[in-house]
Amino acid sequence: MTFFFGSLIMLCLLLSCKKEVEVVTSSTQKVSFADIKLRQPGIELIGKASRQMSEWPEYVDFSTRLENYDHSVAATRELVTAAQKMADTQVDHVDSQPVLSRIKVLQTRLGIYLSYLDYTVKDPEVRAEKFNDIIQALDELKDQINWKVNEYDENRRQLLEDLELDRLADQEAAEGSVDSSAVN
Repeated sequence: MTFFFGSLIMLCLLLSCKKEVEVVTSSTQKVSFADIKLRQPGIELIGKASRQMSEWPEYVDFSTRLENYDHSVAATRELVTAAQKMADTQVDHVDSQPVLSRIKVLQTRLGIYLSYLDYTVKDPEVRAEKFNDIIQALDELKDQINWKVNEYDENRRQLLEDLELDRLADQEAAEGSVDSSAVN
């Protein structure tokens, strides 16, 4: 019996000496995006790339969703899905590994942002940084598309023309040497 009372007194002492634990409540206040410095896309598609991308329905869908983006979880999921569709259905004029890699980077950054939206406590600066990473990935994608469509294809076409001219010059030189040997 003394053991019981001794244990009871010990338990009371332990409970009375327990430190108070602060309960942290999560902030449920709405984030004002007017107060957060969000980056805007800085690179535009130019020339032939702009025309060709306007004919790619998945790219147009992604761009439209981004223009109407409201930073909600549902809208972010739609952007992730639209980016996945872009990766799955590349059109011939941008079907290249560098473009696909940039789309994958964009998908990854969208996934990171979507994951961050599920956090209970969100820091506005971190949120802005994660969204700005998405815009940077989009700019890099546009830059890669511009290069692929406008420069790479043009350089390849110019190289083929140069090679054809070289081949014709070599052929004429060979024919000229055959004609001069026939004369001798």
